[in-house]
Formats: sequence, structure tokens, C-alpha cells
Amino acid sequence: MDTRTAGTGVDADEARVLLEQALRYNEAEAASSRLVLDALVQDGAASSDSMGNVVAAARHSLADTESILGEVSAAYKRLDAGTYGTCEVCGHGIGVERLRLRPYVRTCVGCAGGAMRP
Repeated sequence: MDTRTAGTGVDADEARVLLEQALRYNEAEAASSRLVLDALVQDGAASSDSMGNVVAAARHSLADTESILGEVSAAYKRLDAGTYGTCEVCGHGIGVERLRLRPYVRTCVGCAGGAMRP
């Protein structure tokens, strides 16, 4: 039985492994960012003008990581629905290299860059 996903070179088992790796990595990053942010807040840095950029960077890092975790969750749902690996804009398959790099992406390279595909 062919378990390839939506016209890509990634099969469902590989996709699950890639998503699990992305999930674990980003969960660890989020935990680390929370620790840094909590330490900055406890040290009073959050209200310090001189540390404002550091606190803002920590908040941005946490928000970015939490966003990726949401994308990973959505990718699992697409995998279960059989639409994983299909560009949500043009409907073509997302390239295997792109999925292996960022297994949670929703669009092909062309659509991610704003280019229209024929």
C-alpha cells in the first residue's frame, strides 16, 4: 500500500516522525523561552528601560515558538484528513525538501513567496 501524502515524496510515517521532532524541539524552545522570560520578570528587567529589548526579544521568541506549535498541531490534523503535503493556496503538492525542513508548512515555495503557479 502506498502511504505517500498528497503528491509529495513524504509518506505518512515519515511525516509523523518529522512532526514529532518539530513538536518536541519547539516544546523545549517554548519551555526555555518561558524560563528566560520568567527570570527577567522576577529580576525586574521587564520594567527596566535598558532591558526592554531583551524582554521584547524573549516575548517574541515565545510567541514565535507557540505559533509553530499551533502549526504543528494543524499539520497533524491535515495528515489525519489526508491533505498533508497539499498547498493550501494552489492545491499542488508541497516539495519533499520543504516538508522535511519544515514539516508543518501549509504552502509550496511558490505560494509562500506570493508567486502564482499556473
